[in-house]
Amino acid sequence: IIKKIKSVDFLLNQKHVPTSAGQKRKRTKNNSEALVRPNDPLVRLNYFEDDSDEDSVVKELVLRCCVHGTLIEVNEERIIAKPELLQTDPLLDGYLAVIMPRGIFPPTPGG
Repeated sequence: IIKKIKSVDFLLNQKHVPTSAGQKRKRTKNNSEALVRPNDPLVRLNYFEDDSDEDSVVKELVLRCCVHGTLIEVNEERIIAKPELLQTDPLLDGYLAVIMPRGIFPPTPGG
């Protein structure tokens, strides 16, 4: 059980994806989109399993995208500043990303 999140590292290449701060979407010369696959890593959480920070071992958990789709937005600024939002407000301010799914959902194994 995750008691306290120490830090969050976003792992996707996001240079063409808007953030939660209202940045406009940038496009490359070939008008490409930020496509993701189910096994693409989204973030790495570094966390403690108990409440004592000093004596605890920091553990790591990689969260993956889990769908084929287009990455619409990442909430990097809020989550980096306040990682506890993932636990206290996951549906509003504590979301990781907005992904518009493509194709069949849920994805088929190996697809």
